[in-house]
Amino acid sequence: MRLFVALLCLFAPIGCGGSDQNADLNVPASTVHKTISPISVPSDTQKDIDAANARLGQTVALAKVHLKHEEFEQAEKLLQQALADPIATDKIAAITLLDKVKTAREKVKIAGKQQQDLGSRARSVQEAKVASDTLAPKPPKKKQLAKKESSPAEQRIEEELSKQTEFEFTDAPFSDAIGFLADLHQITIILDETALEDEGVSTDEPITLTLSGITLRSALKIMLERLTTPLTYTIEDKVMKITTKDVDAPVPATPPKTANDKARQPIVK
Repeated sequence: MRLFVALLCLFAPIGCGGSDQNADLNVPASTVHKTISPISVPSDTQKDIDAANARLGQTVALAKVHLKHEEFEQAEKLLQQALADPIATDKIAAITLLDKVKTAREKVKIAGKQQQDLGSRARSVQEAKVASDTLAPKPPKKKQLAKKESSPAEQRIEEELSKQTEFEFTDAPFSDAIGFLADLHQITIILDETALEDEGVSTDEPITLTLSGITLRSALKIMLERLTTPLTYTIEDKVMKITTKDVDAPVPATPPKTANDKARQPIVK
């Protein structure tokens, strides 16, 4: 009997050894799996991924500020560093913004080159113009006529034109009105009768006008503008000449009759 048992244990060693060995055979499978250590592999938790995506979002916002101020190098550097993070998963916004940064930088670069080319062309045109002006024969300078100095009589006329005057004319002939002003201010005033006749201006045209408290210059302008054909005056050859606006010729060698030579009795205020 003992020999049989020994042989049985020899061919079935697992079944021999008492109750402890049988207990090992009855251990549940789940308990066995728990005692086996799993193989360690790299993995990120959802919390780490969310934190990485949040950092990426902040970087994108900062890069947008740099882009707005055309700080392309800083924006591109930030985005490239953020995209190198292996944990972050939401990289679409960063990739899109990086493309925008590169495109904007290229546009600015092209615009700057175009501006530089325009500047170079402008300088070339200016240099060519300077060279052309240098090589081109210069026209002879016109001799500047010396400014004619006013005579004492002409200076006195200018002085009287700046003084105040006062008069009242009622249907007074134009020539008489001019003669009255000549006597009042003690200056010589002549009528350019040739030019007046060519324009059909009558020296007997009646004047009705009352003025006071203004300069002789202003009074003459008002009176001459009120005529049927507006006239003007010039100061030359020591006299004041009443003439038409489109005539500016020197006084003839034989002076016409002056207003001072005519009898006049205008109504003075």
